[in-house]
Amino acid sequence: MWNPNKLDFKLISMTNQVIHGAVKSSNIPVEFYFSAIYGQYTMEDRRSLWLHLRDIANGIQGPWLVMGDFNTILRPEDRVNGNVVTDAEARDFNDFIVDTGMGELKTVGRNFTWTNSHIFSRIDWAIGNAEWMIHMDHIEVQILDPHFSDHSPLCVDFAETINNRPRPFKFLNYLEDHHDF
Repeated sequence: MWNPNKLDFKLISMTNQVIHGAVKSSNIPVEFYFSAIYGQYTMEDRRSLWLHLRDIANGIQGPWLVMGDFNTILRPEDRVNGNVVTDAEARDFNDFIVDTGMGELKTVGRNFTWTNSHIFSRIDWAIGNAEWMIHMDHIEVQILDPHFSDHSPLCVDFAETINNRPRPFKFLNYLEDHHDF
């Protein structure tokens, strides 16, 4: 059972948009880095966020989870209604993802993380580096109901780190045509 009292977070760096540190717990089999994000509202103001995250990425040796309100979309379908999505709007975030080899974590729950009851957007994200995907590939991010907020909270449940489910069997049809099969 998950016990948050056994969680140890060591602060490494902090800016007005990022809190970055190392996480260690007896409940989690792998130590990892975690960066909490609160992205500024404008593209220009977020440029320092991408620079800082790139600097962090260059020094990471191990799993890294980056999560929070990035205040930007990744793809045009991440916004319904509102202004038309431009390439420039998502470019910096996309470039960061590609340059650092990060990837989106699997999500369950709601499709959008922010709304004003007319516009629906996905601007809150949980992304991980390759090491995260290797060691924590079974972890899903829950996009919860916002209740009183305009943002939907993101929740990572580490209690599921002990995965007793059997992995699905995969059969590749082309193998049956192999002469040694």
